[in-house]
Amino acid sequence: MSLRRILLALLALPLGLAVLLACLWFWLLHTQSGARWIWSQVESTTDHSLSASDISGDLGSGLIGKGIAFEGDGVHVSVGEVSLAVDVDLLPFGVTILPTQVSDLLIELNGDEESDDNSDLQDTFSKLQLPVELVFAEVELERGTIEGIGDDTSIIVDSLSLAGRWQDMWLLERFELVTPDGSAEGSGYFTLHGDNEVLLETALLLNRELAGLGETIAIDATVQGSLDDLIVQARADEPRVFLHGRLSGIPGSPRWEMRLDVPAFELPPDPGTPPIPPIDVTAQVRGDMQTFAAEARIGFASTDMQVNFAAEIDIETGSVSSDVDWDRAHWPVGHSEPQVHSRTGRVMLSGSLDEWVIAGTADLEVPQLPRGSFTIDGGGDRDRASVQILEGNILGGSIAGHAEYSWKSPGSYSAAVELDGIRTDAIA
Repeated sequence: MSLRRILLALLALPLGLAVLLACLWFWLLHTQSGARWIWSQVESTTDHSLSASDISGDLGSGLIGKGIAFEGDGVHVSVGEVSLAVDVDLLPFGVTILPTQVSDLLIELNGDEESDDNSDLQDTFSKLQLPVELVFAEVELERGTIEGIGDDTSIIVDSLSLAGRWQDMWLLERFELVTPDGSAEGSGYFTLHGDNEVLLETALLLNRELAGLGETIAIDATVQGSLDDLIVQARADEPRVFLHGRLSGIPGSPRWEMRLDVPAFELPPDPGTPPIPPIDVTAQVRGDMQTFAAEARIGFASTDMQVNFAAEIDIETGSVSSDVDWDRAHWPVGHSEPQVHSRTGRVMLSGSLDEWVIAGTADLEVPQLPRGSFTIDGGGDRDRASVQILEGNILGGSIAGHAEYSWKSPGSYSAAVELDGIRTDAIA
């Protein structure tokens, strides 16, 4: 073989290799078979936790995926349809997902299996790490649902717009969310390795119906920490609301502790009812998937009146234990000359729908009449309820009696009340 032929062969070899790579590149980005091969590799990297019923089109001009699903421990994700295109840069190497449309997203959470560790979930997230960073220029979602949060609780998403990156973390550079209850926008990240660190900074806008105050409420919130130990903080300026708490044990055995402070809250006016001064509310709640407990204190501006509330609920059995007590109560609240005073009082309710009891006592004082007291005792079940007045020395006289009511037969009730010397004119 001549030297010329050897040189030509040496030149043809890299040229042929370049042509082969160019053909391979074209096949991957501009043919349907190339797109399906790339998708099969993605499925393999997730141990086939990720799948699709159909892949059509190509990555360069537009790819449509239908029936996309992800199966993980405690979570199922499905997407009706995804439409996207890809831009690949060689130097430096990078993959950008061009504006993408997603429809009919469904996330189902399965809380039936509880675990004290998150190793299975961490393995699932670890499988979602990618060897190459994906840049999402813009993702638009229409219609989404999250189910499994509670027995009858679902989160409905009208629309979601976001931009971010995906490799060893999910980085949200921005997001805008719209739901029937309000909207949210912000940024954050979630790491797919280690302790799964979380940061979410968002501005919420709750609509009038959810707020129940005749106006929207703007809230700034932050969630930060590891998935097993999250710190939650939120605040609103009008009305002033402060929330601080902790979520732990996600997802196997979630537990939470929260403190809510609402200073100088003005209740909406109620026609025909005397105005109530601003109230100060301090509440603490804690619980898990089996129990729930709450304590609250309510004070009234420019008065020494205070109401306390406490409750414990066993979610599994449905049993409840609650207690309401008050000090220096009066009506109208904050009025210079109240018509009714109650220095102390207490009402207790405990049991379940199958068997519950109620007991209460309160002192009652009306101007120009002797101080009195009022004590009741009662109980019931799913079929009936009964209450008996044990002591009723009020309004300058006495009251005694009992009442029964049937839940199974609406309108079926009996009552007997005896009044002696009651002066209702004192509170007219």
